[in-house]
Amino acid sequence: MKNVRKDQRQSETNVEHTNSIFRALRNINQMIIREKDQSRLISQACRLIAEATAFHSAWIMLVNKKGIVERTAEYCFGASFKSMNTHLRKGESLFCIRQALANDRIIKVVNRQQSCGDCPLQRYSPELGALSMRLEHKDIIYGVLTVAVNMEDLEPNSMELLQDIANDLAYALHNLNLESQKERALAALQESESNFRDLAGNSPDGIVITKDDGQIIFANRRACEITGYSTDELLSMFDRELIRAEDISRLKEIIKKRMNGAPRTNICERALVGKDGKHVEAELTATTTLWCGEKHLMITIREIGEQKRSRNRIQHLNKVLRAVRNVNHLITKELDVTSLIRKSCDLLIETGGYSGACIVLVDGEGVISRLALAGDCPQ
Repeated sequence: MKNVRKDQRQSETNVEHTNSIFRALRNINQMIIREKDQSRLISQACRLIAEATAFHSAWIMLVNKKGIVERTAEYCFGASFKSMNTHLRKGESLFCIRQALANDRIIKVVNRQQSCGDCPLQRYSPELGALSMRLEHKDIIYGVLTVAVNMEDLEPNSMELLQDIANDLAYALHNLNLESQKERALAALQESESNFRDLAGNSPDGIVITKDDGQIIFANRRACEITGYSTDELLSMFDRELIRAEDISRLKEIIKKRMNGAPRTNICERALVGKDGKHVEAELTATTTLWCGEKHLMITIREIGEQKRSRNRIQHLNKVLRAVRNVNHLITKELDVTSLIRKSCDLLIETGGYSGACIVLVDGEGVISRLALAGDCPQ
């Protein structure tokens, strides 16, 4: 009868242990859903596991890709875990950790006094055994979970549930890692866009960024100055509204090639259509850029009206100088005055860039003695 009662009590104990692990598994799953901080996640997980009647304490060690300890958490060890934490931070490995990291199964340490002589926790409840397992998801090892347990009360079902807990924690750590990577990528993207805005704001050239359909989604201060539109007005427009009708087809062709990977391209040296309807001489250059994480077209606008006027003035001056040089050469060769002034007019038109020329000679009393006309000069 005593044996029957003992077996009954043991059976009830086992059922209670199993139920407590089920509760821990349920509570951990609920906690995983709401907890987004890695340190709090493993700390609360240790508490929930240790509160199950099947286990006496729990601790978790997280490692990076190089196997270096990054975080630890424990429950029920108290001050005695400080020396353990120091041990781990120094990179000094322990038997249970080495075994857990090397195997994809739960490691059972029945005799801790024999197996864990180098462990700072060896004096903590030496009568208890330990279970260690790695926290792994998609072939990435995030750390090790270890619990202290009375081996006499341990059942296979309890180990299976504990492995489920470890798998769920590894999955949660995986998701937190992904979220952290996304946050870092987003922060880097925002910083890049902020730097771009600063650079674009001080650029001497106009810069607009457009979607695939040509809608303008960014315009810097210089683009507003060149076109005469405000930022809000440009952001409500399409790039084709700034281009002369005769240039739109060429614009579309080059934009298509650029979006498909063609090299940086000068779209055209044409006149933009400003807000007041006036044409603005500009050089447009197309390239692609990342904006809000997506590839878009960036058009650089360089106003060249004054540049072209300066270039034209220089070209005209060079023509005049060539005409003067040619006339000087003519003077040394031509002895007939009438022929000299007629040929000089022709040279001014041919090399000087003038549409018409007229030379008048007068005598000492101011009376016209000779006259030469060429080109569009009125009679």
